[in-house]
Amino acid sequence: MLVVQSDLLPDAEYEAKIDFSQRGACLQPRIISPREHPLSASYPFDMDFEVPVIDLDENIAEKLTRWRIKPIVRDLYDVS
Repeated sequence: MLVVQSDLLPDAEYEAKIDFSQRGACLQPRIISPREHPLSASYPFDMDFEVPVIDLDENIAEKLTRWRIKPIVRDLYDVS
């Protein structure tokens, strides 16, 4: 588990989970830029960057494959 603290909301903590795969991706990652929104101006960093993310088709395939091995409702929820 990863606990995130932010100066934007100093009295709050957020839990996050990051999954890592031991195999490489089959499809090329998508390169996306963060979306601008009203809070963006208060960020202490520049929003001009790109992030590689897993292709949606590959992400769905991984979740459905994991469902066949070990059914976890969260994976079906993530796909919906």
